[in-house]
Amino acid sequence: MNVKELISAMEAGIEYFHSWVEKKKKQLTVDLLEGTSKIYETAYEERNYPQALRISYGLSYAYRIKGEEEKNLEWHINYLYLMLLASNTNEQFERVLKSSYKAYNRSVELKSYKLGFRATTLAAYCIFDILEHGFQQSKRNDLLLKQATNLRFALKWSLTEWNPLWYIRFIELLQYNLNEMMSILWVGEYEKRANRMLNSIAQYAMKFIPINYTHPHEEYLTADIAHTLGLLSQKYGSVDDAIARFEFLADFAEEIDKKGSWLEAVYAHYNLKCSLDASQEELHQFRESLRDVSEEFRADFRSRVGRLWASQELNNKLVRILKDEIEQVNHPVRKFFEAIESMRSRLLLDSVGNKFVEFIDQDIEKEVTELERDVLRFYPSKEPDDDLFETRLASQLTIGFPGFEKDELKRSKHIWKIEALYKETSAGYVGSEETVDLTSLMNSLKPDEILVRYYVPDPYQNPVDIFIIAVSPNKFGSDWVKFELFPDTGFRARMSVGKGEPIDVSPIIQYFAHLRTSIKNTDKEDNEETLSILETLYNLLISPLSKLGVLTVDTKRLIVVPDGILNLIPFAALRKPNGNFLIQEVALVLSPSASVWYNNQALKREEVSNFLGFANPDLSYTDLTDLELAEEGLKDITENLKALNCKKRLGTNATEINLRRLVSGQHIIHFATHGEFPEQDVIDFHQLLLSASQDHDGRVHAEELRKMDFRSARLVVLSICNGGIYRIGPGNELYGLVPALLIAGAENVIGTLWQIEDRAGRRFMIEFYKYLIKYGPALANKLTCEKAIKHKYPIRNWAGFALIGTGRPFDVK
Repeated sequence: MNVKELISAMEAGIEYFHSWVEKKKKQLTVDLLEGTSKIYETAYEERNYPQALRISYGLSYAYRIKGEEEKNLEWHINYLYLMLLASNTNEQFERVLKSSYKAYNRSVELKSYKLGFRATTLAAYCIFDILEHGFQQSKRNDLLLKQATNLRFALKWSLTEWNPLWYIRFIELLQYNLNEMMSILWVGEYEKRANRMLNSIAQYAMKFIPINYTHPHEEYLTADIAHTLGLLSQKYGSVDDAIARFEFLADFAEEIDKKGSWLEAVYAHYNLKCSLDASQEELHQFRESLRDVSEEFRADFRSRVGRLWASQELNNKLVRILKDEIEQVNHPVRKFFEAIESMRSRLLLDSVGNKFVEFIDQDIEKEVTELERDVLRFYPSKEPDDDLFETRLASQLTIGFPGFEKDELKRSKHIWKIEALYKETSAGYVGSEETVDLTSLMNSLKPDEILVRYYVPDPYQNPVDIFIIAVSPNKFGSDWVKFELFPDTGFRARMSVGKGEPIDVSPIIQYFAHLRTSIKNTDKEDNEETLSILETLYNLLISPLSKLGVLTVDTKRLIVVPDGILNLIPFAALRKPNGNFLIQEVALVLSPSASVWYNNQALKREEVSNFLGFANPDLSYTDLTDLELAEEGLKDITENLKALNCKKRLGTNATEINLRRLVSGQHIIHFATHGEFPEQDVIDFHQLLLSASQDHDGRVHAEELRKMDFRSARLVVLSICNGGIYRIGPGNELYGLVPALLIAGAENVIGTLWQIEDRAGRRFMIEFYKYLIKYGPALANKLTCEKAIKHKYPIRNWAGFALIGTGRPFDVK
């Protein structure tokens, strides 16, 4: 008998093979079976799993006939593993799981720790597949505890395993389980069970898994495993072991130039040092090293999604660092300001700074665009009520929201694939735009300007910290206020229901959402609750500026740099205790960051000499109503602009093709139309609507606006319902039409923070243009709001017009 004959018998079917082996069992020599096992190895390596399955079953049966129980069990476990690979139903996974437990019991009887290790690893693998395929989600916590139990047994016997493939599988499963177990908020009896299990695993891991364990195939897994085991030891094991693992991780990450892992290591090490009451000097050095690498880490990404993801990671890591810095006596305001600027709206800053190199190959560009949209797409929520809509609007859109395991794993892979395509073709973002320092910012401000930068590190805590840095041409100051109005509900999180986009749930977000709903639902007279909230916000956000000696009677223009949820506050309507609104005291302009404002104001701009307006386009391709009042309003507007060369495109002439043809060189551009703001793609697909033509569908997406030439535009007016609304991403990145226009070169953009009735919008715009040329956009907005206040119009009709840009007056030809 030879190997070929034995393989042929295995492939002839189970019944035939059984009878054939019974007849030939005396010829089943050690050499013959070992030769057959080599055929198995080849089949497995070539992923010929059907043949490998038949051989593993055949060898298991052959060793059984020969009475070699341990070999029989070894090949039976191999057979079960291949059965697992072929499974795709819950019932099939469960069968393999039960069989793996039987195999474990046999290994105990045989006193074979090696096979016990494999059987328990196989059981853990079965549970992993059950969870990954979405089966038994209602029992997820029980399954994770069961998986942990299997892995604990496997870890106990791991030193007996000589086969690297089984050990690699075990390590990967252990990392998965620990990450899941340590990310869950266990309660009640589950908490006791989970803590016992994690404590036990920590003791075995310290004993049996080397500090310098290196994954043989994937460098990133080496880093991830070291980080996970370090966190495990920190919480459930030995501090010394945790420090050693973090130090190994930092050295390894630096060696392979994996800055993300280095950041994880140093941050984890920093937290550990904090818990050990390390000296302030030592902690300061840690903070400095983290800040130093953060910019290099972010700039290493070339894609849009990569930089957004990097901003998210940095924000999560540096929040505590910044808070610890500010809590120190005599903290350096300059460094704190520069640290915040390094974390905020950096993608927008790089985009405005023309740091992006386009793809040459259109096929690659198309592939990357599809991958990016898949990563950045969010699921729509169903018909929310007013407060829920506002809560959603104030919620940060994360990159890779944890909750849909399959989708997020796919998205994570997409990010790295996108990055690889950019780097291979030398496309994407090259380097990064420098952020402004405090001295340069002070020198750039006019004598009647001040800039206030807000920073909200964590909207989930209670009370909520708000850091304020106010800057004038000759001084600066900082304040740290705490928002303590809210009862501690004990429920603060980022959550999702079904497959809806993630929503931030916290008292401060509910507070602001309720304010906006209250303003929007007021038709005639503002209610006392709304006015009370606006007065509270004035005391919280504006009063500190006077205490710092920055906001004075000489201040004419206040540049506000909000953060996160503060972006959607109507700053104009913040109310002083004497009943005056902030807009009555000072002209307002918003900016995504101090650096974006600084770079914007430093550009040499053209004198204003022309105007281009679009109104009441033909939107018959939608179910939206005509805007005849907008057309009449545009005619009235141009009556106030007789000193300018005015072009109007109305009705069917308000086309997308006319925008593309005429936009370059225009100084003031006005859109009086509808917009659409889909949730699925808030970065690229927010759109203003114009008339369609043969070559263009009339839907001008944000991504299309970004690529147009608005460099001559001193002001773009979005007289669109919700035209100023942008969504907020990690690192205070703004999404939608407004940032798209800033990237395209516009100096200022006006849009609305909420839906405004057509007549009220028309009235506001006609008044605004009466003052624009003489006073510039910020003061024109102030004067228009003051007139509305004088006429006692409700807040919703005037405070929703937000100016984003420099706000400075124009030079007019």
